[in-house]
Amino acid sequence: MVVKLLDEGDDGKFTPRYQLEPLDRIFVDKLFGEGKMFVITDPSLPDHPIVYASPEFCSFTQYDRVDIVNRNCRFLQGKATSDEDLEVIRDALRTGEDVTVGLINYKKNGEQFYNQFFMTTLRSPRWFFQKRGRIRYFVGIQLQSTEYEYRSFSGDYLKNYGKILRDKEKAEMEPSWGI
Repeated sequence: MVVKLLDEGDDGKFTPRYQLEPLDRIFVDKLFGEGKMFVITDPSLPDHPIVYASPEFCSFTQYDRVDIVNRNCRFLQGKATSDEDLEVIRDALRTGEDVTVGLINYKKNGEQFYNQFFMTTLRSPRWFFQKRGRIRYFVGIQLQSTEYEYRSFSGDYLKNYGKILRDKEKAEMEPSWGI
């Protein structure tokens, strides 16, 4: 099944096929506003393909958008990509939890690059009785890093814009009892 540029609007921005939770829509808009390197995938389609790749992601990896959309993110992996890191991502895909991991990936020309990878969900609005809405997409945000940062990476130290933004949103959503 091939879906051509499924979730891209005329303006080149992500146009979701599903209604998103308002905070998730704002989150995506902020990623565009900051010019971040990211992809959006659709877990409802076979093999969980990329349905949108930011211009920054395309430029950095040297792939044209048409080479990326409708493919699973595995094409970025290579011999130095850690199986343990990939398993952490697979677990997060199964559970729908946010994940942060250091990754070694590869550009179109075969050049290896290090990145701090943060993945989170984009959900539909929740119903009254639901704690959270249904997962509609996953967004993966890459931050180029150095080999040193990759080797010394821990979840406690992270500069990834997506994680910082998501953590800030969650903190703002916590009830404030004023006690």
